[in-house]
Amino acid sequence: IRAVIEEKNPDLAGRDEVARQVGVGAIIFSVLATRRTKDVDITFEDILNFEGHTGPYVQYTHARCASILRRAGGVPETADLSLLSHPEEWEVAKMVGSFADRVALAGRDAEPSVVAQYLLSLCEAFSRYYNLGSGDPTLKVLTEDAPTAAARLTLVAGVREVLARGLWLLGIGAPEEM
Repeated sequence: IRAVIEEKNPDLAGRDEVARQVGVGAIIFSVLATRRTKDVDITFEDILNFEGHTGPYVQYTHARCASILRRAGGVPETADLSLLSHPEEWEVAKMVGSFADRVALAGRDAEPSVVAQYLLSLCEAFSRYYNLGSGDPTLKVLTEDAPTAAARLTLVAGVREVLARGLWLLGIGAPEEM
């Protein structure tokens, strides 16, 4: 993980700590993402991947959200969430809103994989939404329209917070940068 971080972000401060969080988190996530009644097959090549259904992917998405918020100068104090009008925005918003239900279900069933799988689904939904801005500038989070940007930044902040709390529940660090 340290070699990957050095290649992708050689100027990252605290890269040893981030590498430790990601490496340890990858192992924990791979175990907890599988239903507890199933066998776990650990292949380091697979679980250390930053793409796909892995802990590093969830941690990277958290760091991406944190980066967006840093570039914007933080989260706006107020936002009109009715400006979130695109279906992908609402899909992400509904997923953020279902976090407490997923945690309750995981607790009721003593099944941490419910939280891990939820985090993966949230990351996928967020990535689909965020990548829309590449094809359509009006869908960028950091749009020129300040009220819309405030609503979208609030959504990003919600995703970042849920990912951080979900990772914490699984005993995994949530680096702000990777």
